[in-house]
Amino acid sequence: MRTKPITRRLLIALLLALVLSAAGCRGADPTIPADRVTPPADATAAPADATAAPADATAAPADATAAPTEAPADPTVAPITSVQIVLIALEDPSAGEPIGCNDGAVAVEAEPGAGDDPLEAAINALLDVRDVYYGESGLYNVFHQSDLKIAQIERTASGTTLALEGTLRLAGTCDTPRVKAQLEMTAELAEGRPVAVTINGQTLDEALSTR
Repeated sequence: MRTKPITRRLLIALLLALVLSAAGCRGADPTIPADRVTPPADATAAPADATAAPADATAAPADATAAPTEAPADPTVAPITSVQIVLIALEDPSAGEPIGCNDGAVAVEAEPGAGDDPLEAAINALLDVRDVYYGESGLYNVFHQSDLKIAQIERTASGTTLALEGTLRLAGTCDTPRVKAQLEMTAELAEGRPVAVTINGQTLDEALSTR
């Protein structure tokens, strides 16, 4: 029996199709779809820096002990409301402490001069008096024609020094003990102990010896 020509052609076509199909399947892994194949992550990429310095946990906290904007006034320092200055009762030693030329040194209360220091306030009050006689007291002021001011007050363990500067004018020899009494006694009353007085760098005795 002879095969029909059309049947032979069909067999040849089927064989060619099978061969082509087998050749195409050998190019790719039939078990992994092409659209699901992704490149692996870059294994060489630098990891996050694990050694980065942490936030500064030692930063100083806000200063909770900061001083208040205004310090309270020191209750132990009382304001100076008055001072004592020494003036001269001419030819009346019984009026106060007797000094040369038969005079008397008298302490009187006065308004304080400039300064928060008791010694400074007392000496400034004395030197600010420009009248020959102090008010209606009749007491003589030896510094009425002088022009003196405080240059420095120095305190040490051994004592206090009051340095004055300016011009000292005297009316006569009897003014010498009056200067000493008014300055030294006024300073001692304010300081509570004897005070060494200088004028223009000289001791008080040296300054008075040239008058």
